[in-house]
Amino acid sequence: MKVLIIGAGNLGNAFAADLSSRNHRVSIWTHPSHPGNSIKIANEGLEAKGAVVGHFYPTILPDLGDAVSEAEAIIVTIPAKAGVKEELKVRLAEHDLASKILIWVPGLLASLVGVKLSTAATFEASNSPYGCRIDEGKAFIKAFKKVIEIAAFDADSETEYRSQVEALFPSRLEWRANILDVAMHNTNFITHPVTVIENAQRILAGESFRFYRDGMTPSVCEKMEKLDELRMSVIAKFNFAGISHIGLVNRWYGRNEPNYLAFARNSPSHNATLGVPSDMQHRYLTEDCRMLPFYRGLAEKFGINAEIADWVLAQARALAGEDFEETGLTLAKLDMEGLSGDEIVAKWGAN
Repeated sequence: MKVLIIGAGNLGNAFAADLSSRNHRVSIWTHPSHPGNSIKIANEGLEAKGAVVGHFYPTILPDLGDAVSEAEAIIVTIPAKAGVKEELKVRLAEHDLASKILIWVPGLLASLVGVKLSTAATFEASNSPYGCRIDEGKAFIKAFKKVIEIAAFDADSETEYRSQVEALFPSRLEWRANILDVAMHNTNFITHPVTVIENAQRILAGESFRFYRDGMTPSVCEKMEKLDELRMSVIAKFNFAGISHIGLVNRWYGRNEPNYLAFARNSPSHNATLGVPSDMQHRYLTEDCRMLPFYRGLAEKFGINAEIADWVLAQARALAGEDFEETGLTLAKLDMEGLSGDEIVAKWGAN
């Protein structure tokens, strides 16, 4: 298949290497001000190591119109920072997408914010199908996840395009109720922000430690569990088949750990690199905190205690200098603010 990857960061590079290795025709477009690894790829090709090994030559296309016109499927891998996906949607809306399959990875309700796009079909995945990094300019795919949660924005299009979408992922896809269900099975807001907050002094001091094995202490994991209790309480209101945080990471990575503390200490792929953020503008805060206002808003609708979300938001704001209650994903941005809890469930809950 002719696949356009938007973004040339960790995930974009991993997709480019994996899809190229499986004989898809891959092209890459990046925002002019955020080229990622695209310049190196244009000059030298893309070298991959780890779970995918090889030297590949995806086409770097500087013009978005040309890139879109040549593609059958478009996979968006750009960061979830404030306004980034909304800006991309404005750019994409200038082009004919009527015959294109659009896949947001991860989705995080990208289909609901900003301008609406008219595609053949739009899908949202819960998270990256890879444990991946860019290491010395190479795509380092540390692991393939065993299963990825996914849903179509329009349920009617799922059946028609399901096999084509499945062919683009290295993992088994689990088809969920809808994109809200999928978004609620992304747990980055549980894993990363608390670990950064609790280890902020070590990070700012430039200390070398393993982010997972050393940074995810019993205290950190206790707060993660409280965040997951909030998430699972919200999920229950929608009658989704909720999977706990530890249940998700165990099945993604083929583990059988009893809790997240054991997972953080024992996961080979998560400890293959140090993984420590270089500063407080790292995506572990600036991207992964964006879902917290969404959960807090729903918790308020449903009368669920969200004190742990308030604590994380306050700490993250102090460290990152960003008010995530303004820049994050809010019910207002999703056109849910004026609805009651029952009305939101009637619209988005599982049948």
